[in-house]
Amino acid sequence: MNDVGGLLGSFCIGYISDMMYGKRSPITIVFLVLSCVIWYLLCVEYNSLTYESLMVSFFFYGYFMQGVTNTIAATCSADIGKAIPNKNTKAVSTVTGIIDGMGSVGAAIGQFIVGWTQTAWGWRYGYILLTAVMQTMTLVPLGLILIDEIKQIREIRRKKKEARVDDDHNSRGSLNTH
Repeated sequence: MNDVGGLLGSFCIGYISDMMYGKRSPITIVFLVLSCVIWYLLCVEYNSLTYESLMVSFFFYGYFMQGVTNTIAATCSADIGKAIPNKNTKAVSTVTGIIDGMGSVGAAIGQFIVGWTQTAWGWRYGYILLTAVMQTMTLVPLGLILIDEIKQIREIRRKKKEARVDDDHNSRGSLNTH
């Protein structure tokens, strides 16, 4: 169910970010916060969940978390490809490999941290601690990006509104001259 949710979440986050002028951080933060809520509910209530409620929870966790992960992984390479001058495909491939490799290194380091937190605090609280640290480390930089992207969205909307006002003014002016 997690993968099915991730597939649908990837589509949804892409669609919504396209509606927001290609700015991904607003919807990414919403999805990450909602995935945090589901994750903490799973950590706290896992003993009392039925099979059906567990599957629904995993679907929505995949929808929110894996949707973000898939979107970031896919769009990061595309954004880098746009930013590299002369469309140097070798450089794009190298940077994409570095990004994917760092994700693998992070996952490997995470396995050691999971073992350490499990030994120190038990599985339940070890995962809650690890998740809280990881989510904070993700949300803080995303929050900084969010501030910048909200400013950009407001500027785009302001320019579109001004263009509409100018179009209305010009069309009224042309009506008055006839």
